[in-house]
Amino acid sequence: MAALSVAHLSLDAGELKLCVGPQGAPMTLDVLPEGSQGQLTRLAYGQVTARLSLPPGLYDLAFAPASDTCPPSTPLFALPEARLDADHAYTVMAIGPVAQEMSLVTTDTTTPALSGGLVRFVHASSALSSVDVGVDPQAWTPIWSAASYASVGWETRPAQPQPDANGYVELPPEGHVWCLGLPQATKPKYATLKPLSVVAGEIATLYATEDGQQLPMLLKCREAPLPTGSWLLPCSQAAMQLNPI
Repeated sequence: MAALSVAHLSLDAGELKLCVGPQGAPMTLDVLPEGSQGQLTRLAYGQVTARLSLPPGLYDLAFAPASDTCPPSTPLFALPEARLDADHAYTVMAIGPVAQEMSLVTTDTTTPALSGGLVRFVHASSALSSVDVGVDPQAWTPIWSAASYASVGWETRPAQPQPDANGYVELPPEGHVWCLGLPQATKPKYATLKPLSVVAGEIATLYATEDGQQLPMLLKCREAPLPTGSWLLPCSQAAMQLNPI
């Protein structure tokens, strides 16, 4: 089987569901039908599901308003011809304003690091252009460089740990004040108001999103390990401020 998580990262889309169908066929499968995942029948902004099992194959995917049915009368953030391979994990994301309809499918790492935590960065904030991402506003050395909107951060600085095949970087287990900056800037533009911790043995994604005032916000969602019976990934968010340093 293939494993699929669903991430709602569109501030103005309202509650969403995901409709799925084999390539070229109607998207009749609602991956969150009534009663299938406990009380999880729709996703709110900033929520990410735990992994759902699907047979491997080529799929057409589309988000839809939670009140819609599958196949959707109002498909949003459509992703045709998404390949889901057996024994692989993926995340499908609705990103940014509905008017832009940006979406992304990523392949997820499932094997933890030996000592630190594995973290990947996904740029999902329409309020920002490409960004450098790092920690510690006082001694800032970016981890990811020039990460583009609606994509995974792939490029890292030579002195930093290098990403695996899916973009995850092993980081030491500690609390970090995270920062975003313009590419090649000598200091970051934004810093989180509180630390977001990296935990030994975890696998997580750090999403750049935005709040109701379209200010940058970071959302860190742990993909593994998960509490037993959890239908949603545990996510922590941190508002950002202009870097005071």
